[in-house]
Amino acid sequence: MGHAGRGRGGAGPRRVRRLAGPGQRRHRGHGGEGAALSAVDYAIALDRLAAIRASVSEAWEGTDVLLTPTSAAPAFPIELMHPKEIAGVPADTQSMSIFTTWVNACGLPALSIPVAPSADGRPIGIQLIGRFGADESLLDMAERVETAQPWAQRWPS
Repeated sequence: MGHAGRGRGGAGPRRVRRLAGPGQRRHRGHGGEGAALSAVDYAIALDRLAAIRASVSEAWEGTDVLLTPTSAAPAFPIELMHPKEIAGVPADTQSMSIFTTWVNACGLPALSIPVAPSADGRPIGIQLIGRFGADESLLDMAERVETAQPWAQRWPS
């Protein structure tokens, strides 16, 4: 998403500090990074994002729903900023969200559903991504997945 999107959220650093719990405090500085951009840099970032959205919309032709993993690795302890490794490769704060960040930046409707437990009981989720404006068909697909693979009564161990 970059610094421009982080600064656009509307909550200033003081409000973020006040609202952030222990798990969110690590993200405190992102708003300040975005707020430090010049108006020109911000406008350039928005233009680039508009071009990306147009490309995604064009590439989406003929696709109703795209299924991806929700994250690149199973859940990790909240005290950590990110897992140390994912599939044997060193990880950083962006590694976990590789499947979701572009979807959020593009403004596509998406949702995450737990579908299976990992070997140690942590939930593994899938992300369903719909076309622009196709929220209803996305929710319909999510209902079908939940019916086929119910999770509501299952809790991680």
